[in-house]
Amino acid sequence: METELSQYTEKSEDSMKEKSNALYEGKITHTEDTLERLFRTERQTYHQMDILLRLAAGFAILLAGLFLTGLPGALKVVLIVLGGLILLTRDFSTIGRAQDVTEKRGGNLPVMRYVFYDADMLLSGEGSMHMAYNRLHRLIEDKDYFYLFQGKGSVCMMEKDSLKPQDQEAFKEFISKKTELKWRRNFSLLSMNFFDLRQAYRDFREKK
Repeated sequence: METELSQYTEKSEDSMKEKSNALYEGKITHTEDTLERLFRTERQTYHQMDILLRLAAGFAILLAGLFLTGLPGALKVVLIVLGGLILLTRDFSTIGRAQDVTEKRGGNLPVMRYVFYDADMLLSGEGSMHMAYNRLHRLIEDKDYFYLFQGKGSVCMMEKDSLKPQDQEAFKEFISKKTELKWRRNFSLLSMNFFDLRQAYRDFREKK
């Protein structure tokens, strides 16, 4: 199982805690669409500088086509179209990754389940393991899912509607307290601030 699907195959000796001790539970039933969303969110979380550079390049090409004088008309059209495509076209790399994983597994994608205790969390699907909260690296959410990242290539994706008990704000507060991390919305140019840019630059430097 690839790391992108949270490769939790280790089994703890005490892997079955009493269910009555559970504070929260949730799951994700993976499909090709959820994988594409997972990979896209991972890219938007850890590769923001790449996205910003791509958008900047598209914007520069578009401006060149619109405002540079002395260029042949046909070249201007090409630059405008190219710049527009770069700005508006989705990143198809995440779609390709989702398709590859789905094909390699013959369409048999897992149902990942998460049980949250006071001391740690239990992850199960293709095997099971307990994981300490201090292993979580970033907390991201969008309209439909929670993403608990342990780092690049390793994430617990959970359907918000699957959360039991269904108190999303209390759950977020619980996870934040355990991890000392703040929840962030997934990538948006409109909501980016100085701290987002600084983190994007750090991620970009670490990738080199």
